[in-house]
Amino acid sequence: RARNHCSKDKIPNTMKTNLERYLNDHLAGASGALLMIQDLVESQESSEARDYFIKLKCEVESDRKLLEKLLESAGLEPSGTLKVAGKVAGRIGMWKMKWEGFEPGELGMFEALEALTLGIEGKRLLWRVLGEISPWIPGWRDIDFIALERDAVTQRDGVGKWRLVAACESLVSPERLAPR
Repeated sequence: RARNHCSKDKIPNTMKTNLERYLNDHLAGASGALLMIQDLVESQESSEARDYFIKLKCEVESDRKLLEKLLESAGLEPSGTLKVAGKVAGRIGMWKMKWEGFEPGELGMFEALEALTLGIEGKRLLWRVLGEISPWIPGWRDIDFIALERDAVTQRDGVGKWRLVAACESLVSPERLAPR
């Protein structure tokens, strides 16, 4: 993979502020995702699905803590306001999905899994960017952003499998799903 697309003379003076906002935006997203995953845990009928989402919740919580550590090691501050905003946005999104039905076979379940898949893809892109700029942030030089990106791909693809099941259950009539 290509590395070091940035050159030192191209990094603007506003980097610190922009980086702080960018990381805080992802922290807010992680807070919203954790609420959504908890709702997914509680709504699953199968123990296999419930166990999967419990494990995913632990992984996302770990990633959220790493983001806080990255902020701190770069001399930046986590934004309590954005963290709350992420939770509020997550709750508002879940209200819509629950309105659509949040049980297996309902549109809201499919939409929640789709939103989560997209959020995890955003996290994969975050790790890619942070790996690219890590040479300029001394506290990040030992972080394996490539491994974090691979983990995000695994998470995204794992949720994607449940998303496809939910798509069949919610978007195709049971008569059409019956074996021929």
